[in-house]
Amino acid sequence: MARRRRRYDDEFDDRPAPRRSGGGCLVTVLAVVVGVPLLGCGGCMMLGFFGAVVGPKPDRQARPAVTEQARRKLVVEALIGEWKGTYMELGGVEQTLDKKRGKTWDWDFREETVTLNAPGSENVTLPWRVDTSRVPHTIDFGRQGQGAFETVLVGIFQIEGDELTLCMSIDKDRRPTEFTTNAANVFMLFKFKAKK
Repeated sequence: MARRRRRYDDEFDDRPAPRRSGGGCLVTVLAVVVGVPLLGCGGCMMLGFFGAVVGPKPDRQARPAVTEQARRKLVVEALIGEWKGTYMELGGVEQTLDKKRGKTWDWDFREETVTLNAPGSENVTLPWRVDTSRVPHTIDFGRQGQGAFETVLVGIFQIEGDELTLCMSIDKDRRPTEFTTNAANVFMLFKFKAKK
């Protein structure tokens, strides 16, 4: 599971595209200005060629574009597995994890379903689906046992290493846009750690 998440982190590195340092053009201009009077046209061409070959290189290698299908596959692979709840917030108020009574927020994501083990909803299984074309990625949870997918909860999520952050809304018309809650929006914020 850790290997899949590492692939996910590597793939979605948000560093900017490679840039060239500005020195390549300077070497070519100097080759023309200095080379023609001193070395003639042939020497100028040699200096220009030398500047292009030896000049600055890109800061890093460009990544090939990731297709939406490949992106979705990586996200789903990173999400699948068992997650142990470490934090929950509801309407801006932190909720306590009652470990003594076995009340924790542990979720087990499978290919098409997630099983929730939370206070008041032990072993509840819901279908889920994600949209990876949006940032942050969106996730919808549906009703169990229905023919067509019927959305019940909507949310956003992000995976960073072995940590999953999920912000959800019971109102399917009000999807969260950031990972915060307050008394006015009554969103639910969950943080999970991947089980080894």
